[in-house]
Amino acid sequence: MKFYSRICIQLIIISGSCLWQGCVQPEPEDVVPVSKSTLIYMVADNNLDYYGVKNIKELEQGLPVDSKGYIFVFVDRGKGGNPNHPYLLQISRNTVNQSITSTILQSYKEQNSCNPECLKQIINDVEGYCQSLDTRLSRLVLWSHGSGWLPQGISFDSNKHNPMLRSFGLDDGEALAKENGEEMEITGLAEALSGHQFEYLIMDACFMGTVETAYELKDYFDYMILSPSEILSMGFPYKEVACDLVNSDIKVQDIVNKYFAFYADKKNAFCSATISMVNCNYLTELAQSMQVYYEKLLKEKRNGNPLSYD
Repeated sequence: MKFYSRICIQLIIISGSCLWQGCVQPEPEDVVPVSKSTLIYMVADNNLDYYGVKNIKELEQGLPVDSKGYIFVFVDRGKGGNPNHPYLLQISRNTVNQSITSTILQSYKEQNSCNPECLKQIINDVEGYCQSLDTRLSRLVLWSHGSGWLPQGISFDSNKHNPMLRSFGLDDGEALAKENGEEMEITGLAEALSGHQFEYLIMDACFMGTVETAYELKDYFDYMILSPSEILSMGFPYKEVACDLVNSDIKVQDIVNKYFAFYADKKNAFCSATISMVNCNYLTELAQSMQVYYEKLLKEKRNGNPLSYD
């Protein structure tokens, strides 16, 4: 009799538990966007204006038919551009007829696009559009001139000695009375990126592949693709890498390989490419190792010993 009673009690408890669970609504899970999108920040208000238009056409040609991600391009064109004011472009596939749809989402007043506040605003605007499109802004391309670790206002001259390099971009539109235009120092660029995290950064600009630049920006990217030397005016092969800008499972090394292969296939002076891929997870360790190495050399110098670089 006791055995029977225990079974009944257990059945009642189990049944009650099931009924209670059935009445409770499960908490909704956060929906994580499955597609990834890219922002190309194009400061072309300089002598690269023609190549900016050319690269946008290449992006339109290379975007995959089945793409679920989007390519956003902030464009600040030169004085002869049409339109000649900065605007935000969305490049996507029309799922009905598979045609390219390039839509101007927003226009901006003429401004210095090398101002970190401008970059910060554009990133926030694009993230707002991504949220409404159920995608995630996870890649960033910075497109313009570059001088790496050179302070703004100091032009690069290979025939003269220059200080270390630290600036990105060149906006001539707001520099009517200035000789060198406006540039964005890397410290200001880092401030504009604060609060954001990207899968990777592509710097389509010359001389940005310095360890100083990479270290300054390391907290905002998993990987960086940078060139320590010149990038030819035609820039990255956007027709070939457009699919990588929206592919959710892209291997960053694939972009590097496509860049190198594109220029390796050129003739004469156009057969020129130097590119680096940086894993940001190791930059702190690298800095710590260099500090130890520096202190070792300093100690040897103070002791009057010959410097050893082993």
